[in-house]
Formats: sequence, C-alpha cells, structure tokens
Amino acid sequence: MHLEITDTRTITDENPKRTKMEFHNTPISLGSASANTIQLPDTDVPQYHAMILPQGDEGDEWVIQPAVMTVPIYVNDAELTAPVQLEDGDVVRITYFEIKFTLDLPPELALPEPGNLEELAKIKQYPLPSRADVRKGDDDIRLTQNKQNLLANFGLKLRQCHDFASLIEVTLDLLLPELAARTVWMGLRRANSGPLEQVDGRSAEGKYTGEPWMLEGLMYRCMNRYQYIRLPKTGQPDTQSVIAVPITCRRGALGLIIADTKRRTRVFDEADLDLVTFVARLVGSQLEAIIDDVSMQKQQSAASQLTFLREVQSRLDPKNVPLWKGIQIAAYAKPGKVSSGDIYDITRLPNGLTTILMGHITSDNTSRIALAMAEVRTAFRTATLHADPPHVQLQVFNWFLHSDKEPCTMSAIVIVLNPKTGMAEYCCAGDLGALIVDSEGVHRVLAAPDIPPVGTARAVEYSAKKEQIDNGETLAFFTWGASKAQNAAGEPLGKSRFVDAICDGFGQSASAALDDLLVDLSAYLKEGTPQEDITILFLHRDVAKV
Repeated sequence: MHLEITDTRTITDENPKRTKMEFHNTPISLGSASANTIQLPDTDVPQYHAMILPQGDEGDEWVIQPAVMTVPIYVNDAELTAPVQLEDGDVVRITYFEIKFTLDLPPELALPEPGNLEELAKIKQYPLPSRADVRKGDDDIRLTQNKQNLLANFGLKLRQCHDFASLIEVTLDLLLPELAARTVWMGLRRANSGPLEQVDGRSAEGKYTGEPWMLEGLMYRCMNRYQYIRLPKTGQPDTQSVIAVPITCRRGALGLIIADTKRRTRVFDEADLDLVTFVARLVGSQLEAIIDDVSMQKQQSAASQLTFLREVQSRLDPKNVPLWKGIQIAAYAKPGKVSSGDIYDITRLPNGLTTILMGHITSDNTSRIALAMAEVRTAFRTATLHADPPHVQLQVFNWFLHSDKEPCTMSAIVIVLNPKTGMAEYCCAGDLGALIVDSEGVHRVLAAPDIPPVGTARAVEYSAKKEQIDNGETLAFFTWGASKAQNAAGEPLGKSRFVDAICDGFGQSASAALDDLLVDLSAYLKEGTPQEDITILFLHRDVAKV
C-alpha cells in the first residue's frame, strides 16, 4: 500500500511539498506529534489523531479509524465519524493535508495504461530484440521427467539454505551445467523495492563475473513488469542467447536470474526458459521462508550446539603449558560467531621433547565436531606418552575421523621439536597456517594444502618431514579463521596481509611478537567480527637462555 501526503498550502509553489510512503501489513498513526508514523505538522491537528490499520488474512485491506474527534477528518469529502475501509484512490483530508491512498495492484494488473506516459517512456527506454520470447508468470510450464527429478533434489538443497549467499550458490551450481551456460547471474533483496542487496555471478570455469549485459533493462522488465524473457539472439558480438526471469513471492519481485551463452554456441530454447522459471519459483519460496525467519528454530538449535561446542573447546584448550629452556610460547584464541572447530595442544614427551598439535575440524554436524575434538585430544595425549612420530599420529586421527555416513575432516599439523638442537619433525594435512620466520623476517612455509585433510579418505599414507629451527627463529601456527576476520566496515583481513603482519614481528620474543600482531590487526582480530575461530600460536627459539 502507498500513501502520498500533500501539504496543500504549498500546492502553488514551484516545488510542492509531497511525500510518498510505502507500507506492508503494519499499523500507521497520524497526528502532529513526532512519534507518529506520519507526522502532520500543524498546531490544529491533535497529537494522535487517527490510525490506518491493516485488515484481512493477508493484510491487504485497510481501515481508517479516528482517535480524536475534535478536528474533522474527511474521506473523499465525506466527514469521518466511524471506521471506514479505504478503497484504491481514496483521498483523506485533515486540515491542510491531503493523503492519497493507493493499493498495490496484482502483477497482471500492474500494466501501463495509455495515459501513463512515464511508464510508456520506460518501456521505450528498455526495448527488447524483435525475436524476444516474453511470457507472464501464469503461463504453463512443461518439464521432462528428468528435469522434475532434478528439481525435486534441488528443492531439498534449497531447504538447507538459511541465508542469501547459500541460496545463490546452490542455484548457480544447478543452472550452470544444466543450461550449458557461459555465465549465470543472480541478485536478491528483502523488499519489493530498492536495490538488490546481494548479487553474484559465475562463469562455467567457476570464476566471478561482473554485471550481465543489459542488466538495468532486464531488471526493469523482470522486476517491475513481471516478465519472463528469452532472447534467442542478442545481436551482441560476444553474447549469443539470454534468459532473464524474476524471483517472486507474495511480497512481489525480490530478485532475478540471468543466464547467457557465448556467441556462436547454443541458443536457449523454450525448455530452458521453463526450467529457469520453475527454479526461480522454488527459490522465491525459500527466499520468503528465510525473510520470514521460518528457519529460526533451526538457527536457535544451531546456536545452542555452537555454545556447547565452545564449552567443549574451552575445556580442551591447554591451561598449563610446559616450560622448556630456550623456548618461548605465546597463544591467542577467539571463538567464531558462526562456526567453531579449532583445537591445539602442547605437551612434553618423556624424553623432554616438545610436541605441538594445531588443527581445524569441519563437519555439517556440530555435535560431531565436539566429539572429534575429544577424540583427537585423547589420541594426541596418548601418542605423546608413546613418543609416536607425527605421521603416525595423523594416521591415528584419520582412523578416528573418517566416516562415509557422517563426514568429518581436520586440517592439522603435528610437530615434535628438540628445544636444545632446534631439530623438528613434522607432518601436515589440509589447509592450515604453519611457517617459520627467521631473524630477518623471511618466512619458510611448513603447511602442505595439497595434502587432503585428515578424515578425507580411509587409507592415507602420511609422511613426516624435518626442519631445523635456528636460534632467533619463530614457529607460527594459525588457523585461517584469522584471515577471514572482518573489520567494522565488513572488509576481510586476507591471507597475505595476515602473514606479512606475522613476519613483521621477527626477532622478538613470542609474547612481544604476538602482542604487536594483535595491536597492528586489532580492527580485525580484537574489535572485528570473526566468522570462524581464530587461533594463533607462536614458539620462539632463544638458545642464549639455555
């Protein structure tokens, strides 16, 4: 529903005072007080004069109800003495103010009338090629049995999406191969007006793409006129064919999907348009559920599980770290807002060597992550007593974590260090931060992201490597949650910047280097918002103190 408020005292001015407002199923108060939904700044108007209230199951009927009768209210020049249901085009008058009431028209009725010159001008502004296939939303759709099965599975995946990003990702993953498209682009918003809030486009090679051809015109056609468009031939030098459809729900058009093909390749046919149209309808249904917080119960359950996981995590983190002459140790940990899974431990072998574990566990089941943390911690402590080498420990972890029914993986590094000689034996798996910073700030990478994480496959042979840690060098272990931390502006820290900041602390004690790192990156690590756990561990070797 739309209201246009006009101050008739300014009607003859060059710029009359008019305000346009949009409302959806929410009460509206009118009066001279500033606390009203619509303030009418006139001393003759009572502070709280009237209410416009939504009625009906869908909130698509509106009733105006006077609160104070001292100043008359007119509806189409008839004085209001009791609640009256407003009709499209009604004009409410209070002293000098006129309020025009306009209902939202159904999409099939919201077409330009011959006298609507502004709408006709927009149609001319965004012309379509003469061979364009343009449909309405209520046209029949035909799908083969294979496409029906495909969309049934797609619907199940959509139900697991609880935010815009995952909704877009799942949709792009489906359409790119099914359409054999060059690119597929998608944008979403929460209201039936305003700009798109989140957009993403992807090519067949998996790369991000910019805005598609004729985006503004297709947005107008799809999201304002509710058109489903297929352009067999665009006439463009690099684009052969285009499909553009709106994503609709009871709120209106909340997004659109645009797909294209490369010049002199396949031409989209009617079956392709049918497929994208049905995909958009399924997306619209889940998008509505996300906006309405239908998934709130699942989110609350996930939040509860995350709280439990953090409790397990805090109990497993080492409280009393053993001391070695010539080795300085400093650690920093901060839980993620969305997910957790970091684990680290430091122990002493019976022969006095240092053993270190750093890992990040991932699973779709939060409870499984908590169980995996306990299993890995127990296995690591047991292996320490037996003086097992690093590669044997990773094989044990793999035995605990691998499961076809409930997948659980861990990026990890285990290192055994001789504090006196600086000789280290280590084994890595998955994507984890592990490097050595020398006394001049140059780093050597230990991590091996090309090796699959622990738990990926049943039979994996891990091999250990050796490295010399010289006097004045620092071992740095960290999970990549730190690089994904965002500052107040929502900008991520990034891997290269984070590594550069670690290297800037060369030659210092472990605690001094960590303090400087946290100060330099406080906008991200301390004050920012970590989506994932942040865990940082520094070991600095200073044999001068042996």
